[in-house]
Amino acid sequence: MAYYQLKDRVVDGTLCGPDTYDICVQGLCRQAGCDHVLNSKARNDKCGVCGGDNSSCKTLAGTFNDAQYGYNAVVRIPAGATNIDIKQVSYSGKPEDDNYLVH
Repeated sequence: MAYYQLKDRVVDGTLCGPDTYDICVQGLCRQAGCDHVLNSKARNDKCGVCGGDNSSCKTLAGTFNDAQYGYNAVVRIPAGATNIDIKQVSYSGKPEDDNYLVH
């Protein structure tokens, strides 16, 4: 296996990684907030809004308990939904109940 160094460092302003807002400046990663400002403390709220107050999103919850055989449409998850938690709980309390979550 061989590799070739193309440049000593990336262009200033390049994000340091896919899961961070930190920015490369003169070859070093510098802290940046979600507003893309160096040394900013701005963070995304649980709704994904930079500097938000968690008021722009809503929580949906429910239980599907309909006894039908075959495939059943339970819920349609809208595009852009985040922090999704779907659990399958057996009616009988046993781990194997012959039901499966599919998409």
